[in-house]
Amino acid sequence: MEDPKNGELLVDVGFGFHPPEDSALVGFWEIEAIHLGFQYGGYTSGVTHGVSTVSAIGGMHAEMAFLQRVRSHVSYRLAYNQVFEVLRGPQLRLKDDFFSMGSAYHLNHSYLKSVKDIKETYQRNRFKALGVRDEYRCRAKSVKRLLPLFKAKVSCRSVSIS
Repeated sequence: MEDPKNGELLVDVGFGFHPPEDSALVGFWEIEAIHLGFQYGGYTSGVTHGVSTVSAIGGMHAEMAFLQRVRSHVSYRLAYNQVFEVLRGPQLRLKDDFFSMGSAYHLNHSYLKSVKDIKETYQRNRFKALGVRDEYRCRAKSVKRLLPLFKAKVSCRSVSIS
């Protein structure tokens, strides 16, 4: 399966950055920084995902440009905030638009219910520490060779937050 003559096996490799579990912290990717990182990495323009209420915070996913893909063995990248897990998790399935602008303007039942649902969801998860993820889709053969290096470079350590 690793031999390119037989096709291409791709593997997702993810890196997570997480606050300590006993903290009420949330990690966010800044949209401008994410755009620059993707641009410098040779990715196509991709799709940006906002966090709905904060315009400078969000995530992004994009395919790797063909020439860069051949050189780097990376085909795709996804960077996202795990706060999405709160809003899109099993307890509450929200769409990209929580409510229409018209319902917000008129303060109708649909808008008030959306606000109530969002507030309750965040309230249920207020003690949950949420980080960020950065995922790459790579050729399996490359990942196999890099795994020992990843293990040596990545560690889990506790950081005190003042």
